Amino acid sequence: MDARASELSQQAHQNVATTSSSSSGAGASSMMVEAVKSKISTMEYCVEWPLQILCDELLHDLLHPRWEIRHGAGVALREVIKLHGSTAGMRLDSDDSVNSTRHEQWLDDVAIRLICVFALDRFNDFGGDHTVAPVRETCAQVLGAVGKHMSEQQLFRVVDILLVLAQNESWEVRLSGLLGLKYLMAVRQDHAVPLLTKTLPLITATYA
Repeated sequence: MDARASELSQQAHQNVATTSSSSSGAGASSMMVEAVKSKISTMEYCVEWPLQILCDELLHDLLHPRWEIRHGAGVALREVIKLHGSTAGMRLDSDDSVNSTRHEQWLDDVAIRLICVFALDRFNDFGGDHTVAPVRETCAQVLGAVGKHMSEQQLFRVVDILLVLAQNESWEVRLSGLLGLKYLMAVRQDHAVPLLTKTLPLITATYA
């Protein structure tokens, strides 16, 4: 990773040098070169995961008072994690071992925030005989995307918490727990048997 970052930095500096040498000395061209140099300088010190700042904002918005913002943050996180979740939380200046730990910590942090939404969100959309919970449903999908990258130990820690939620006295919280289990089980077919063994008795009792 360090070698790649150095290579990109050298290439960018060469591009600036080429632009500078071809410049006629006009004020506008000089300003453009300085702007590019400034961006390169910033890039050289940007060793964090490129989407870290965006995800921090989205994770913060998961607990926004307006349900539309909570829902939008969940949708955006779902797509980001689907495409880039395998490198989430990593840094260019860290080795593989450290990055693996940082990755696990990032996944744990997101899972905790999603579980907070499951426990606190009460928004429901009633239509005829059907009820949907758009925020919790979307957050369950995000949890599925996160669970895809989790280790076995992380996965079953989250499942244990969802099983507790699924037994809560509030039906909204019970629904959240079941939604989380639904999407985790959908993406982790590699652990289908132990997941079913752990969750089936509760699911059967819930719908009995």
